[in-house]
Amino acid sequence: VNRSIGQILVGENLLTDDQVVTAMEFKEENKCFLGAACIQLGFLETHQILEALAIQFYLPMVNLSHMNIDSDVLDYIPQERARELKV
Repeated sequence: VNRSIGQILVGENLLTDDQVVTAMEFKEENKCFLGAACIQLGFLETHQILEALAIQFYLPMVNLSHMNIDSDVLDYIPQERARELKV
C-alpha cells in the first residue's frame, strides 16, 4: 500500500503532524503540491522532498550532479532543450 507523501515525511522524521497540516492548508490556498508548500514554508529542502518521493514510488534516488555523463549521451538532447528542462 502506498503511503502519502505527508505520511512518509512524518515517518522519516522530516516533518511533524502539525507541519503537515500547515503545509496542506498552504497547498490548498496556493494551489501547489505538498512538496512545494513544504519548501516555500521553509520546512524542507528540495532534496528531502525528492528523497521522500523516491520512497513513495519505490525508486532509487539518483543525484546526477555527482555523476559523469558520457558526452555521446549528451548529444541526444539539443543544448537549448537541455537548458529549458534544466537537465
